[in-house]
Amino acid sequence: MKTSTERLKPVTVAEFRQHLKRYLELGEPLLVARRGKEPLGIFIPLRSRAERERAWKRMEERLAALDRLLAERGIRFSEEELDELAEG
Repeated sequence: MKTSTERLKPVTVAEFRQHLKRYLELGEPLLVARRGKEPLGIFIPLRSRAERERAWKRMEERLAALDRLLAERGIRFSEEELDELAEG
């Protein structure tokens, strides 16, 4: 069984920048990855305000679940470490 991210179409940062308008029109969720390998984020295009609000609520719920999972396993990151991860 594929995980959630394995079902997403992977694109590089360069592809994402170059084809953003097309990706917005297609409405397909994407996995944006550095050099096509290191995941950086998930792009989920949303059409209506209600859809954006529902998606935001789901994202907040999933982030809270991830926070709980990391805490249960004793995994903690400082703000500086998160900044370093984001910068690559």
